[in-house]
Amino acid sequence: HDRQQTYALDVAMRVLGDGKSARLYQTLREKQGLVRSVSAGNMTQKHSGLLYTMFETTPEQVKLALNGVIEQLNRAKAEGITAEEI
Repeated sequence: HDRQQTYALDVAMRVLGDGKSARLYQTLREKQGLVRSVSAGNMTQKHSGLLYTMFETTPEQVKLALNGVIEQLNRAKAEGITAEEI
């Protein structure tokens, strides 16, 4: 596999889901109040890997929170990660 793509994915997932400054936390918790906690990450193996997101919310907010995660993943794919976020 391509190490550059792996490193880019590592950075992107940290920006999206690692800590209180992460996009998912800022959007889903701070701005929208949909979740109690949220994170994202990835585990890369030699020939395969796992990309994951997880959040804690109420049953009533699950669909909205899930849609918010998908929206932020799509935004990252379309717009990329900014130098400020890194």
